[in-house]
Amino acid sequence: MKLPTWIQALSAALTALATVALLFVVKNELRFYQDQLLDTQRGRKVDKMDALSERFNSLEMLSVRAEAAKSHPSGTLPVTEIFDFFERLARSEQMGIVDTDDVDYYFHDALFLYWYGWHDWLKKTRVAQGQDPDKGDLYDGYQRLVTMLLKRPGAHPLNEAEVMNFLKYETHRFETAKTIREAAVLSAK
Repeated sequence: MKLPTWIQALSAALTALATVALLFVVKNELRFYQDQLLDTQRGRKVDKMDALSERFNSLEMLSVRAEAAKSHPSGTLPVTEIFDFFERLARSEQMGIVDTDDVDYYFHDALFLYWYGWHDWLKKTRVAQGQDPDKGDLYDGYQRLVTMLLKRPGAHPLNEAEVMNFLKYETHRFETAKTIREAAVLSAK
């Protein structure tokens, strides 16, 4: 038995309408899950930046930074530790593990301080390793990050006076943190 034409047309129209409604629901669900995924990824990036900032501002790293400041402009082990930290930070940014805006927010001053404070040392080290002093492989990720941040509004290379002020602050910051920690240990006894 063949159905009348009007029933077939109505059936086709209802099927099409149901398909459109289903596609709408699926599209909204996919958008919801995509938003959830983006929120999760963003949360992980913020957690990573918090962990990096915590590491960089730990008493141990503040000590390294103070030793580097005292050795300026020589390239000592503490300087290489700091440059290694920023090289890893640059690699994380390049791989999308952390965002450039967050790197700028958390580390702008320190990135520029160590780059411009030890730029001459880095050039000499690159030459000693047979590399181009301006574009060598040694700490090229860190250099890329600084170059990128320099393009942002208000960013500028640090001059010697700015470097010296930051270096004094680095030493002072460690001494303050050390004193606070010692006082906390004493008060806990």
